[in-house]
Amino acid sequence: MKPYLCCCTPLLLAVLSAAAAGEPIKIDIYDQRVAIVNTEAISKRDVEDRMQGMAEKLYGFKKEKMAMNVWTPELDADWTQTYVKAFQFALRDIVRERLMLQHFAIEKMSIDDKAFQKRLAGHLDMLRKNKYIFNVADVTKVVREQMMLEEFGGKFDNQLEFPKRPEVEAYYKQNIEKYQRKAGVKIRVIRIDLSVEDKLTGNRKVRENAYGMLEDIRRDIVEFGALFAEVAKAKTDDPDLRERGGLIVGSNGDPYISVDDYNKVLANATRDLQVGEVSKIFEYGKGYAIALLEDRREAGPAPLEGALYEQIYNEMYKAKKKKKEDEWFRATLSKTLVMQIIEGKTKALDIDFFFPDDAEKKRKEKADFVSGQPAPGEKKDEKKDEKKDEKK
Repeated sequence: MKPYLCCCTPLLLAVLSAAAAGEPIKIDIYDQRVAIVNTEAISKRDVEDRMQGMAEKLYGFKKEKMAMNVWTPELDADWTQTYVKAFQFALRDIVRERLMLQHFAIEKMSIDDKAFQKRLAGHLDMLRKNKYIFNVADVTKVVREQMMLEEFGGKFDNQLEFPKRPEVEAYYKQNIEKYQRKAGVKIRVIRIDLSVEDKLTGNRKVRENAYGMLEDIRRDIVEFGALFAEVAKAKTDDPDLRERGGLIVGSNGDPYISVDDYNKVLANATRDLQVGEVSKIFEYGKGYAIALLEDRREAGPAPLEGALYEQIYNEMYKAKKKKKEDEWFRATLSKTLVMQIIEGKTKALDIDFFFPDDAEKKRKEKADFVSGQPAPGEKKDEKKDEKKDEKK
């Protein structure tokens, strides 16, 4: 069966995971309730589906080691810790979504039916093309709920909170170390291969004088002023370079590359070039090549413009939106019955469970207080400590 490569929502992946693996697992223990949100139950299967393959991998690992008779208490402890951590993350997400869907209904919100039908048709078409086994009713439910969550999430969008340029600039300066880039060079290449494909027959035939062809090309550029980029678009045998006028780009799309990391042969051919200088002919790939060193860039912070500005802008806005959603989630949890079920016994899940980072921060602050260390933002009272030493 083909892997599911389409950009897909976690909810849809949850529905597909069992089908993609073959026959759905139907064991009572997986349908047992592990939590309740108001009156809506969450099963073990719901949570493990949301773990997106982690549960299956862990169970497979455990089964394999037990079959080899090498399952130890240490392995069991590590396995349990990994499973519980992943399970808790998944449960947090599910509880948040269940509450959002419940309040979607309470607030009598709706989604656009035409948009829903279009998205559903797209998903079903994709599933059929990839030959997945699926239940139309299940996929319909998942797509509908995903759109409902998106609509509810729109409540936390606020144009008044879009980051202003001074905010973006301040964030950039405060986190300047995140935006450092390596030194790089901008290089264009023209390559002439030793053989060429015959367009009529599809066979390759050897060129009589590939080196001489490149000599003529280099002469046109160096002596007669032809533009390297324009010649590359017409002459280079590398189709990707032809589209970019011979320009080499890194894996991240940056035209300034670390040429030693990119290709040692190219690095040696361009190492001593000045900006604007064309290299001598050198062996490269399937034939010969010449290179133009178009520009050099020193190491340092990337300028706050273009893609970087947009990236920071989006990060800041998403953080603001997430903060508003978290505020709503906290307020809603305080009025919601969320119970965890362990071995048939119910236990209330407190807010710290859903905000583990905040809980960890509180724990550290408490530990610092007990140990006599100053809390964050406070200064240690050295005079007070001196007086204690004098009494001793």
